[in-house]
Amino acid sequence: MTHDENSGQDADPVENAFARWAAKEQEEIAHEQADELAHRRAFNALMARYQQLTPEKRARMETEITVFDDAEASLKEGRAAYTRGDLALAEARMRVAAGHGLADSTVYLAAIYHHQGKPELAEAWRVIAEADGLHIDDIANPPTD
Repeated sequence: MTHDENSGQDADPVENAFARWAAKEQEEIAHEQADELAHRRAFNALMARYQQLTPEKRARMETEITVFDDAEASLKEGRAAYTRGDLALAEARMRVAAGHGLADSTVYLAAIYHHQGKPELAEAWRVIAEADGLHIDDIANPPTD
């Protein structure tokens, strides 16, 4: 047993450890709640701004969200096809994603064209990918040649 300077009594190490753990848990819970409240405030502010938009601007925003969702779906489908080794489908889906400006698609296109034996296209997409800060090594689960 150790001596607790505050109480003048011997302190149980297990109780001390438990007290430290409980204090840490309470701190984490408070932090998570603060984060949750910050997210809620940000969301509420965003919704307030959205409500002030004209119907035309709302429609435009909703269209852009739909297009972005479609581009994200293309990227996801392209990744899955690439992982399966279906390079033709991966290329088609990644070109759609690249057309919408999703940078991840550029590094996949570089890898796809490399695997297809198209070095000029592979190099062109590699340069674009590197300009976006991506590298072919960033790809998870590349297909085998």
